[in-house]
Amino acid sequence: MGEKKQRKSTLWRALQIALAVVIVVAVFVEVIPQIADYGAVWDTLARLSASQLALVVGIAVLNLVTYWVQSMAALPGLTLWMAAVQTQTTTTIANTVPGGGAAAVGMSFAMFRSWGYSDGDVVRYTLVTGIWNTYIKLGLPVIALALVALEGRANQQLAIASVIGVAVLIASVVVLAAILWKESLARRIGSALQRPVRWVERRVHRKDTKDWGKAAVAFRRDTIELLRARWLWLTLATIVSHVTLYLVLLVSLRIVGVPQSQVTWIDAFAAFSFARLVTALPVTPGGVGVIELSYIGTLVWAGGSHTDVVAAVLLFRALTYFLQIPLGAITYPIWQRTKDTWRRTDARERSAARRREPSRAAG
Repeated sequence: MGEKKQRKSTLWRALQIALAVVIVVAVFVEVIPQIADYGAVWDTLARLSASQLALVVGIAVLNLVTYWVQSMAALPGLTLWMAAVQTQTTTTIANTVPGGGAAAVGMSFAMFRSWGYSDGDVVRYTLVTGIWNTYIKLGLPVIALALVALEGRANQQLAIASVIGVAVLIASVVVLAAILWKESLARRIGSALQRPVRWVERRVHRKDTKDWGKAAVAFRRDTIELLRARWLWLTLATIVSHVTLYLVLLVSLRIVGVPQSQVTWIDAFAAFSFARLVTALPVTPGGVGVIELSYIGTLVWAGGSHTDVVAAVLLFRALTYFLQIPLGAITYPIWQRTKDTWRRTDARERSAARRREPSRAAG
């Protein structure tokens, strides 16, 4: 059974890799060259001045830091450097490996454990940051549609995305509110979720003995404690991370020569909002290929020059996607060298250490 399961896993991974390669090659070799000539795109980028590049790179670096701050808000006791090492290492994994999101979560567990966090702490961090990011992604098309409507224009693509976003957002908010509202209800929801999860586990030959009802109760308790103290900082950090990411796109458009008369800041925001929804579909690592095509298609449809739009999108993705990949090669060795010395710094851990101290002294 074990060998059969391993063969299935290997085959599935091979199919994922093959599909990702086909999509990326098709987009960058076949589709984009039909929209704009790469030679002309390179000429556009080569004309950028040092000050223009410094401006957009500076905003991209600021965007990186906002993700570290978000992690600090979601996990008490996490320092800025610990957040930087964890975020960049796991982002590199997610951006390079098909289905890398799961591998990135596994790496997060290993890193946080080495710094003194429990599995419950990491689960809470993963769920809360995931939920907050998802809420923003689902809400962005609604905001973009409202802005477009205020200009007296209609956008069917945005309208569909907004309806889907609102429906999923309302459903997820209701479930989260129900879990946080009452312990008995959290237990029932957790137990109800356990049944379909068990069904899936049987199909993939996995066994999990976790009591999801108890896990939901523990998640409720810890999440209420976290959100009571940090909901504002977590929300602000999440919003700022998305706003700065949008600014990287907008500045990229402007410096390569796409004026407000072709693509307004609202058009750019609409393209950004739609593309953020696309990132929820992990077809390729980091959405590479799929996301570029989403940005290019939306911005060209809005009225942008083909060559300039492609140049701006490739610059934007180079700074926000490809630039992050080599950073992980730097941060992972840092973690390896410091995992036995870096420790969480929150008051709860210091209090636990003081409680353990008398027992060690007595021994």
